[in-house]
Amino acid sequence: MNKKWIAMTVAALLLVVGVGWAAGFLSGDPQIAELQRMRDDRMQRAEELSEEERQAQRDQFREKLHELSDDQRRQSFKSSRGQFQQFAMQRMNEFFAKSPGQQREALDEMIDRMEARSAERGRRGDGARGGGNRPAMTPQAHDQRRKQGLDRSTPEMRSMRDAFRDLINQRRQERGLEPIHGRPGWGHR
Repeated sequence: MNKKWIAMTVAALLLVVGVGWAAGFLSGDPQIAELQRMRDDRMQRAEELSEEERQAQRDQFREKLHELSDDQRRQSFKSSRGQFQQFAMQRMNEFFAKSPGQQREALDEMIDRMEARSAERGRRGDGARGGGNRPAMTPQAHDQRRKQGLDRSTPEMRSMRDAFRDLINQRRQERGLEPIHGRPGWGHR
Protein backbone atom coordinates (compact mmCIF):
# COMPACT_ATOMS: atom_id res chain seq x y z
CA MET A 1 0.00 0.00 0.00
CA ASN A 2 2.86 2.43 0.77
CA LYS A 3 4.46 1.84 -2.64
CA LYS A 4 1.15 2.51 -4.38
CA TRP A 5 0.62 5.70 -2.34
CA ILE A 6 4.18 6.92 -3.09
CA ALA A 7 3.74 6.21 -6.81
CA MET A 8 0.43 8.12 -6.87
CA THR A 9 1.98 11.07 -5.00
CA VAL A 10 4.94 11.22 -7.38
CA ALA A 11 2.58 11.02 -10.39
CA ALA A 12 0.43 13.84 -8.96
CA LEU A 13 3.48 16.03 -8.34
CA LEU A 14 4.77 15.40 -11.86
CA LEU A 15 1.36 16.31 -13.24
CA VAL A 16 1.28 19.58 -11.26
CA VAL A 17 4.81 20.47 -12.35
CA GLY A 18 4.00 19.57 -15.98
CA VAL A 19 0.85 21.68 -16.03
CA GLY A 20 2.69 24.57 -14.37
CA TRP A 21 5.50 24.35 -16.88
CA ALA A 22 3.08 24.14 -19.83
CA ALA A 23 1.15 27.15 -18.52
CA GLY A 24 4.39 29.12 -18.25
CA PHE A 25 4.42 29.44 -14.48
CA LEU A 26 7.75 27.65 -14.24
CA SER A 27 9.38 28.99 -17.41
CA GLY A 28 11.84 31.07 -15.43
CA ASP A 29 10.76 34.35 -17.02
CA PRO A 30 7.27 35.63 -16.20
CA GLN A 31 7.40 38.30 -18.93
CA ILE A 32 8.03 35.70 -21.63
CA ALA A 33 5.37 33.42 -20.13
CA GLU A 34 2.86 36.30 -20.31
CA LEU A 35 3.72 36.93 -23.97
CA GLN A 36 3.31 33.22 -24.72
CA ARG A 37 -0.15 33.23 -23.13
CA MET A 38 -1.09 36.35 -25.11
CA ARG A 39 0.21 34.76 -28.33
CA ASP A 40 -1.68 31.51 -27.74
CA ASP A 41 -4.92 33.36 -27.01
CA ARG A 42 -4.51 35.51 -30.11
CA MET A 43 -3.82 32.54 -32.36
CA GLN A 44 -6.78 30.55 -31.01
CA ARG A 45 -9.20 33.44 -31.43
CA ALA A 46 -7.78 35.00 -34.62
CA GLU A 47 -10.78 34.31 -36.84
CA GLU A 48 -13.45 35.40 -34.37
CA LEU A 49 -11.96 38.83 -33.58
CA SER A 50 -12.83 42.01 -35.45
CA GLU A 51 -10.04 43.96 -37.14
CA GLU A 52 -10.16 46.53 -34.32
CA GLU A 53 -9.82 43.80 -31.67
CA ARG A 54 -6.92 42.20 -33.57
CA GLN A 55 -5.22 45.60 -33.83
CA ALA A 56 -5.70 46.22 -30.10
CA GLN A 57 -4.17 42.82 -29.30
CA ARG A 58 -1.26 43.47 -31.69
CA ASP A 59 -0.62 46.83 -30.04
CA GLN A 60 -0.77 45.33 -26.54
CA PHE A 61 1.55 42.49 -27.59
CA ARG A 62 3.97 44.96 -29.21
CA GLU A 63 4.05 47.09 -26.05
CA LYS A 64 4.88 44.05 -23.92
CA LEU A 65 7.51 42.98 -26.44
CA HIS A 66 9.22 46.40 -26.28
CA GLU A 67 9.53 45.99 -22.50
CA LEU A 68 11.81 42.96 -23.00
CA SER A 69 15.56 42.98 -23.29
CA ASP A 70 17.08 41.85 -26.61
CA ASP A 71 17.87 38.42 -25.11
CA GLN A 72 14.33 38.01 -23.81
CA ARG A 73 12.93 39.06 -27.18
CA ARG A 74 15.08 36.48 -28.99
CA GLN A 75 13.99 33.81 -26.51
CA SER A 76 10.34 34.74 -27.02
CA PHE A 77 10.65 34.59 -30.82
CA LYS A 78 12.49 31.28 -30.65
CA SER A 79 9.83 29.71 -28.43
CA SER A 80 7.06 30.91 -30.79
CA ARG A 81 8.63 29.94 -34.10
CA GLY A 82 7.17 26.44 -34.35
CA GLN A 83 3.64 27.56 -33.57
CA PHE A 84 3.79 30.40 -36.06
CA GLN A 85 5.09 28.09 -38.79
CA GLN A 86 2.34 25.58 -38.06
CA PHE A 87 -0.27 28.35 -38.07
CA ALA A 88 1.07 29.73 -41.36
CA MET A 89 1.02 26.29 -43.00
CA GLN A 90 -2.56 25.75 -41.84
CA ARG A 91 -3.58 29.10 -43.33
CA MET A 92 -1.79 28.31 -46.61
CA ASN A 93 -3.43 24.88 -46.85
CA GLU A 94 -6.84 26.45 -46.23
CA PHE A 95 -6.17 29.11 -48.87
CA PHE A 96 -5.04 26.68 -51.58
CA ALA A 97 -8.00 24.36 -50.87
CA LYS A 98 -10.40 27.14 -51.95
CA SER A 99 -11.82 27.57 -55.43
CA PRO A 100 -10.18 30.23 -57.65
CA GLY A 101 -13.08 32.61 -56.97
CA GLN A 102 -12.79 32.13 -53.22
CA GLN A 103 -9.02 32.61 -53.44
CA ARG A 104 -9.56 35.90 -55.26
CA GLU A 105 -11.98 37.08 -52.55
CA ALA A 106 -9.50 36.07 -49.84
CA LEU A 107 -6.68 37.88 -51.64
CA ASP A 108 -8.79 41.03 -51.91
CA GLU A 109 -9.57 40.90 -48.17
CA MET A 110 -5.87 40.44 -47.34
CA ILE A 111 -4.81 43.24 -49.66
CA ASP A 112 -7.43 45.56 -48.17
CA ARG A 113 -6.17 44.79 -44.63
CA MET A 114 -2.55 45.28 -45.68
CA GLU A 115 -3.33 48.63 -47.30
CA ALA A 116 -5.36 49.75 -44.26
CA ARG A 117 -2.46 48.84 -41.92
CA SER A 118 -0.01 50.66 -44.19
CA ALA A 119 -2.22 53.76 -44.23
CA GLU A 120 -2.58 53.62 -40.43
CA ARG A 121 1.19 53.37 -39.98
CA GLY A 122 1.57 56.35 -42.29
CA ARG A 123 -0.91 58.37 -40.21
CA ARG A 124 0.90 57.44 -37.00
CA GLY A 125 4.28 58.19 -38.55
CA ASP A 126 5.61 54.66 -37.92
CA GLY A 127 7.25 54.40 -41.30
CA ALA A 128 6.66 51.89 -44.06
CA ARG A 129 7.43 48.77 -42.07
CA GLY A 130 6.59 49.75 -38.51
CA GLY A 131 9.92 48.45 -37.24
CA GLY A 132 10.05 50.60 -34.15
CA ASN A 133 13.43 51.79 -32.93
CA ARG A 134 15.47 48.88 -34.25
CA PRO A 135 18.53 49.83 -36.25
CA ALA A 136 18.68 48.72 -39.88
CA MET A 137 20.19 45.27 -40.42
CA THR A 138 23.56 45.00 -42.07
CA PRO A 139 23.66 43.06 -45.35
CA GLN A 140 25.54 40.27 -43.54
CA ALA A 141 22.92 40.06 -40.76
CA HIS A 142 20.13 40.09 -43.36
CA ASP A 143 21.82 37.26 -45.27
CA GLN A 144 22.31 35.27 -42.07
CA ARG A 145 18.64 35.69 -41.13
CA ARG A 146 17.59 34.60 -44.63
CA LYS A 147 19.74 31.47 -44.38
CA GLN A 148 18.33 30.66 -40.94
CA GLY A 149 14.82 31.00 -42.36
CA LEU A 150 15.69 28.55 -45.13
CA ASP A 151 17.11 26.11 -42.59
CA ARG A 152 13.92 26.27 -40.51
CA SER A 153 11.51 25.76 -43.41
CA THR A 154 10.70 22.83 -45.63
CA PRO A 155 10.72 22.90 -49.44
CA GLU A 156 6.93 22.52 -49.31
CA MET A 157 6.59 25.58 -47.07
CA ARG A 158 8.81 27.66 -49.32
CA SER A 159 6.98 26.53 -52.44
CA MET A 160 3.57 27.39 -50.98
CA ARG A 161 4.80 30.76 -49.73
CA ASP A 162 6.29 31.61 -53.14
CA ALA A 163 3.11 30.55 -54.96
CA PHE A 164 1.03 32.64 -52.57
CA ARG A 165 3.30 35.68 -53.00
CA ASP A 166 2.98 35.31 -56.79
CA LEU A 167 -0.83 35.19 -56.53
CA ILE A 168 -1.06 38.17 -54.21
CA ASN A 169 1.32 40.22 -56.36
CA GLN A 170 -0.65 39.30 -59.47
CA ARG A 171 -3.86 40.45 -57.77
CA ARG A 172 -2.18 43.62 -56.49
CA GLN A 173 -1.06 44.39 -60.05
CA GLU A 174 -4.62 43.83 -61.33
CA ARG A 175 -5.76 46.39 -58.74
CA GLY A 176 -3.04 48.88 -59.73
CA LEU A 177 -0.95 48.40 -56.57
CA GLU A 178 2.79 47.87 -56.10
CA PRO A 179 3.96 44.29 -55.48
CA ILE A 180 5.02 43.21 -52.03
CA HIS A 181 8.41 41.84 -51.07
CA GLY A 182 9.06 39.45 -48.22
CA ARG A 183 6.31 37.48 -46.51
CA PRO A 184 2.79 38.41 -47.61
CA GLY A 185 0.32 39.10 -44.85
CA TRP A 186 3.00 40.44 -42.53
CA GLY A 187 2.96 43.88 -44.09
CA HIS A 188 6.41 43.73 -45.72
CA ARG A 189 6.69 45.98 -48.77
